[in-house]
Amino acid sequence: MGLTFTYTAAGPCTVGDDALRSGILVGLYAGSCGDLMGSGLQLDLNPFVVHTVSGQSYGTIFQSPAPETVSARIAALSTPAGTCGQWTLDIEVGGVYTPALGLGGGNPFAIVLRKSDYTAYGCFNVSNAVVGNRIPPPTHKVSRAARKGK
Repeated sequence: MGLTFTYTAAGPCTVGDDALRSGILVGLYAGSCGDLMGSGLQLDLNPFVVHTVSGQSYGTIFQSPAPETVSARIAALSTPAGTCGQWTLDIEVGGVYTPALGLGGGNPFAIVLRKSDYTAYGCFNVSNAVVGNRIPPPTHKVSRAARKGK
């Protein structure tokens, strides 16, 4: 799962609004944001190990609660005016039987992002996701013939 999100607080920005330093809760559910969400994949990405290289801050996390493994990277982007921050988040999860979580079907899906205190960053509707399988390989094959000398 990979996404970029921006957070605009109702009031002044606080330390808890920083997804990089405060962590983030991520939920992936079958259906859309307007549906009542039942079971799904829920991840608590906290704490990130924060690194700063050439002024760019990013965090990494690796978790292995059996039987799944979770690896994630979050990077702080330039903060747009009037917001508390903008981040890009990449997550890989393995060892999960997605049909048991209600994620074995087709689209749409809802991604819910929450701060570590469980207040919402927001919900995103996704209509083109591949969940529970690997991305299918291309159907055409490319072969390269050896070039023959003159």
